[in-house]
Amino acid sequence: PVVAFGGSYGGTLTTFLRTAYPHVVVGGLASSAPVGYYDTAGWETAGIDEYTWSDIVTRVYDDADPSCIDSMFAATAAIEAKAADEAGQASLVDAFNVCEFAGLGPDGQPAALFQYALESLPQLDYPVAIGDLPA
Repeated sequence: PVVAFGGSYGGTLTTFLRTAYPHVVVGGLASSAPVGYYDTAGWETAGIDEYTWSDIVTRVYDDADPSCIDSMFAATAAIEAKAADEAGQASLVDAFNVCEFAGLGPDGQPAALFQYALESLPQLDYPVAIGDLPA
């Protein structure tokens, strides 16, 4: 028998593992696991939709500085414009320290890595400093 545990995405995987293999996983602790996200039929009851996460991220940046969102759109447009030729692609590879241009995102989305980083940063919005991360 196994007891699985995890937080956030790992908590979601714990839930799915327990559901898929109840004869093996006898228990699971899923902390901060957004399992309701996968039950689209329950979204209306929970007051969420496919844009809830984006709306929260946008609000966090807007609360920090109302000009943040416009700056992010401008930066995304600049990345996409720079990606139009090989020289620009090479400079983006250097700027973002990726091994190759494809590392910036799927075809036609050279700003995907940048956008993903921006979407992830609000999760690090702690009220106190942790290690090298500021408060």
